[in-house]
Amino acid sequence: MTMVYCPRPGTFRQFIPGRKIVFSIFEALMLVCFGIGWPVSILKALRTQEVKGKSPLFMGIIWLGYLSGIIHKLTQSPDPVIALYIFNLIMISIDLLLYVRYRPRPALSAR
Repeated sequence: MTMVYCPRPGTFRQFIPGRKIVFSIFEALMLVCFGIGWPVSILKALRTQEVKGKSPLFMGIIWLGYLSGIIHKLTQSPDPVIALYIFNLIMISIDLLLYVRYRPRPALSAR
């Protein structure tokens, strides 16, 4: 398997016998950069058992975005970058589960 720079800026063509795949190095870099934050967030939640400052709505919107990216890659533009979308979707799913596990609960009032 050989990687060759393509004339289209920011793309590489991966040559596999009988198959050509083009993907954007910038898309991959964006997903790697976003993906670095999820394990850090997960480790912090596990270590402190607190999810203060996290927004489940925001994480849900990001989750939907990754799912949309996966669907797009499967149906319109299959390439190796789908692995990064899947990794990020798994990481944010874990973070959402940790939010549910450690979310702040209202104190019960004594009557």
